Amino acid sequence: MRYLLLFVLGILAGSGCAVLHEEHRCVTRYLDRELAPPSTTWKAALAPLAIPVGFTALVIDGAAINPVLSLPEAVDDASEVAFKSVELQGIYEVWLFPMRLMAFTVVFVGSEVLHCTLPF
Repeated sequence: MRYLLLFVLGILAGSGCAVLHEEHRCVTRYLDRELAPPSTTWKAALAPLAIPVGFTALVIDGAAINPVLSLPEAVDDASEVAFKSVELQGIYEVWLFPMRLMAFTVVFVGSEVLHCTLPF
């Protein structure tokens, strides 16, 4: 388990993760804007509470919100690749359709992973 955690942290540190950029962090940005205490004394006093809440907000941004926000771009990419209009008729289109579905799935998953990990 420890090696898995170190591996994930290494990937996040080296990948330029999209969640580490300000425009991709909706929940964290809201917390910083609305709930940040004004003085340094209050910040220091609330640090034991703020650190777990901030970490949870980053996890929610990275695991739930960022993938959902990048879904339309991934679907557009996959549709563009898999469902290009080809001048086929009849039985050829029937044979090609399952391969198009497989290509759509592969391109969609790849595009979703890239949009979630790289800051576009």
